[in-house]
Amino acid sequence: MIARIRARLAVRGPEAGLSLTELLTAATLSVLILAMVSALFIQTAKVTAASNQTQNSTTVASNIQNELTAVIRHATAVTQSSVTTAVVSGTSSKLVLYSFVNVTDPVNPAPVRVTFDGTGASLIETQCVPKFVGGAWSYSTCASSTTRNLGGILQPAGTGQLPLFTYIDSTTGNPLVIGTGSVGADDLPDVASITVGINVLATGSATAPTYLSSTISMPNLGLDTGTDS
Repeated sequence: MIARIRARLAVRGPEAGLSLTELLTAATLSVLILAMVSALFIQTAKVTAASNQTQNSTTVASNIQNELTAVIRHATAVTQSSVTTAVVSGTSSKLVLYSFVNVTDPVNPAPVRVTFDGTGASLIETQCVPKFVGGAWSYSTCASSTTRNLGGILQPAGTGQLPLFTYIDSTTGNPLVIGTGSVGADDLPDVASITVGINVLATGSATAPTYLSSTISMPNLGLDTGTDS
């Protein structure tokens, strides 16, 4: 159309102009082309934003999984009040255990008491380094304590997904049934591995959350844990 208009102008001479119909036609074509380009740009921007948000959620989920794996893999049994166990307490959304994580003294390493609290919007990790009192480690008052948010927004487990923490019995190899409660005191020493189900959405993301699941063994306990999966 533009080429035809130019051809007519060349025939009519330098003083010739465009008719109203030709102007309207050119304007309509310009609007249509602009609309097509704008729609393509908007769609591309949406796809790019969704991809970035998904990547952010995947990164957060991977970071959480890596931290849980590092702590749980180094779990160790500690005697407190005549009870020897690695897992202090455990529910489907909160885990407390002793672990040789971030050890600074290889000669007399302090088993750190680590709490993973997923009862709120995010997973909060708290590490308590004990004091050495009377030849034993004491956690009544932490020698030092750190707390950090592992990032993202936790989502409820969806259909076919596992809760944040599932506890595996070393005797049967099956998950301990705790429902909405906690692992019984008699069952705590028998926890051989923990299955984590991470369903998290990156902060500010509007896409579907990322779900990761893995079973983490605790080889320091000397129980028949099998391998991580």
